[in-house]
Amino acid sequence: MDPVRKKNIILQPEEMVRQLLLQWFITKTVFGRNQLQVEKLISINDQTKRFDIVVYDKNTKPFLLVECKAPKVAINQHTFDQISVYNSSLKAPYLIVSNGLATWFAVQDSMNKKYTFFNSVPDWIF
Repeated sequence: MDPVRKKNIILQPEEMVRQLLLQWFITKTVFGRNQLQVEKLISINDQTKRFDIVVYDKNTKPFLLVECKAPKVAINQHTFDQISVYNSSLKAPYLIVSNGLATWFAVQDSMNKKYTFFNSVPDWIF
């Protein structure tokens, strides 16, 4: 049972990563279930896209955007390009990209239009 969407989900490989990350957010971080949104449609340049997870801050502004991939999918430039496109609409200051085996955390530098990526999630998120 998906704890955010409150419905049963077929656990395809990417969905398993998404569900594990949702459980991690709910049980191990400072974010609660009410601050999470899963698989919602957004419009970018007249195209409909669907993000995996957005974590909202206490003011209901996007705080962290999460892109999930199946474990067999490599995290590469294409993955980062994809999350950057989604974030052009959402404007979350932080990003996570994960395939369940590797997880990258990024900080957006809006002034210089670039991201700084780290190969672990910082402790302050706990």
